[in-house]
Amino acid sequence: MLSRPKPGECEEDLLEFQKQFLAARASAAATVVRKADKRKGASEEERDTSTSTITAPVPTGEAFPRVFHRSEITSVMVYYSIAGVDESCLVTGEGLRSSTGCEEAQRIHRENVEKLKALSQEEILQERDRLMAQLDPKLVAFMRSKRESKTTQENTSPAVEPQTVDIEHSHHCTVTVSSKISNKDEENPGSLSVDDFPVKPQKEWVNMNNVEFEKLEWTKDLPQTRQTKTKKGMQARFSLKGDLIPPDADMPAYLGLHHHGEEAERAGYSLQELFHLSRSQFIQQRTLSLQVLGRIVKKAKQGEFASVLKGSVLRLLLDAGFLFLLRFSIDDPIDNVISASIGALHSLLVSQDDEEYLDKTFSWYQGSKVFPFIPNQEEEEEEDEEEDEDELDKGFINKTTRKADKQKDKEEKKPDFDVARYDAIKGLLKTKFHHRLRYILEVVRPPASVVLQIFDILTRVARHSATACSQLLDCPRLMETIVREFLPLQWSVEMESDDLGPSSLHGVPCAAAMKCLRVLAASGRHAAARLLNTFDMKSRLSRFVVQEPQDLPLLKEEAVRLSTETFRLWAIAAGYGQACDIYRELYPVLVGILQFFPSLITSCKGNTTPVTLSIQRAAAVITLLTHVTQTAGCTSELEAQLHSTPIDTEPQVPPPAVSWADITGLLPLVDGCLRRCLQEISRNNVWDLLQPFTTASINFLASYYKAAGLQ
Repeated sequence: MLSRPKPGECEEDLLEFQKQFLAARASAAATVVRKADKRKGASEEERDTSTSTITAPVPTGEAFPRVFHRSEITSVMVYYSIAGVDESCLVTGEGLRSSTGCEEAQRIHRENVEKLKALSQEEILQERDRLMAQLDPKLVAFMRSKRESKTTQENTSPAVEPQTVDIEHSHHCTVTVSSKISNKDEENPGSLSVDDFPVKPQKEWVNMNNVEFEKLEWTKDLPQTRQTKTKKGMQARFSLKGDLIPPDADMPAYLGLHHHGEEAERAGYSLQELFHLSRSQFIQQRTLSLQVLGRIVKKAKQGEFASVLKGSVLRLLLDAGFLFLLRFSIDDPIDNVISASIGALHSLLVSQDDEEYLDKTFSWYQGSKVFPFIPNQEEEEEEDEEEDEDELDKGFINKTTRKADKQKDKEEKKPDFDVARYDAIKGLLKTKFHHRLRYILEVVRPPASVVLQIFDILTRVARHSATACSQLLDCPRLMETIVREFLPLQWSVEMESDDLGPSSLHGVPCAAAMKCLRVLAASGRHAAARLLNTFDMKSRLSRFVVQEPQDLPLLKEEAVRLSTETFRLWAIAAGYGQACDIYRELYPVLVGILQFFPSLITSCKGNTTPVTLSIQRAAAVITLLTHVTQTAGCTSELEAQLHSTPIDTEPQVPPPAVSWADITGLLPLVDGCLRRCLQEISRNNVWDLLQPFTTASINFLASYYKAAGLQ
């Protein structure tokens, strides 16, 4: 008795089992038996029609289709069985489940031939016309091609010139077939042999009794790259790093840039193919495609493709739905796909250079106030100008009111795709993508690199408009998650100075989180008040101001950045007259920081990252004192208005908790720092470093003397 394969058997064992089974000539354990139709005789098997082609009828122009009788259908079906032909050109019986399918097909063919011989030429022509009127022209062309291909294969002559094949039909028509036999293997798969393939099929392999060479085409070597000199544009292809690959580049196959799609000889992936891979069922393909698309977007924003590609890559991607592809991808349950989607979204929305220069200009005059990053909407407004003018002429509406109401209604009714076409941030907010980002931060808890990218995206959204900031503040548990997880008052993770940073930022203070809240606070005094009071940011300000950066259990550079963003957030709140009570409590700490600045100026000897970050922190401290001075200069005026206001009127804004007497001691300290900076003006390298600090000091003195004249 033959043994069955067991778990752990290798391929050689399976081949040995097969060899033993064939040598024993034993019968199979299971046999497929098809029951005969009871309505027919036991000798006739039921026919399998599962592979039959169903063709829709061709319109004839008549009101109702013509009714055919059974007697007419028989003569119609026999038309393409040509008299004098031994076998049918269309139906061979292969693929039928029945074991006698081929014999049955030949029997039907012989019956059709006999019926065709019994008809006259007039009857055949009549049936032919009726059949041609009913069948699809494409189906008729397919049938003729099958007959012509069979005739061509029977002709073994290697002639190259066109040949005329006369097919004698019952109505004596002549069909001219122009056929050329090519020497190329890829155009004539029938001439392929085992020697044409790098992998030689072996007979002992399972199911390799009949080798189908056309299915082994993919194992052959890649065709040579075609050197075409044409002015027509070619499809752009990119490497896995997002670089554009020249059309004539001959790259080795081991780089993984070739595939079996269109233009298999060319290396790289087109945007269409990357979009297709991003919807793959395989996690690796989805992740890789999103990573490559993100790199392409990043390079396109840097202008690397402007001189070699026609049109804008970004516009092409956005029109193709790239933004919503990323939106759907961040809903993926796989962590790697989420990380790749966040990275691509970061490449599309965030500009690191813009953020760097906005941080540098924070210490300038009015540097904390930035215009909203709203795209130009002139094209949208032009569409409604004529309609608004007509309604204004009729005296129906006020222009300002009508414009605001209509814009609101229009935004609510407009589809997400149309909104995202003009404004990507607004389109994403309409899809509630910030709710998904909150879920990723709170539940998924991605690695540190993804968390930093999410904070950069949220910061970019906050710079969009005050409306966008309100939506972020109103998002359930978003602010609570940021404050609790990324701005804790106590944490236990300690890092050495040479550490690369934690693998997870959850439970560790993060400068990017503080910056995100700072940009949110800059949208208005109401947003700043919500952050300070609702989300307990006052305690965070005190916590990270009191302790020096070098004393925080964080990486040195990260600690300096966190301290800098803390002073900037406090400066914005102080400009609104908020968090001034903390100034009175921490006044000794601020004086101690100011007294340290002269030694910091003296130690500036090289343009290194730690020195640059320390100077930016010093400029943020001076900016805070400038805003406190401006607020203190208005205190006396607000107090006078409060006492002169009648009791029955609406309550006025209460004066801030800081007076002019609280800031007079700052003048000599800041003035000394400014004089020390001006002494370094002759040293170019040091002067370049000290410019932000010098600018902030000059702004403080200007604000101080301006407010002093009103006291």
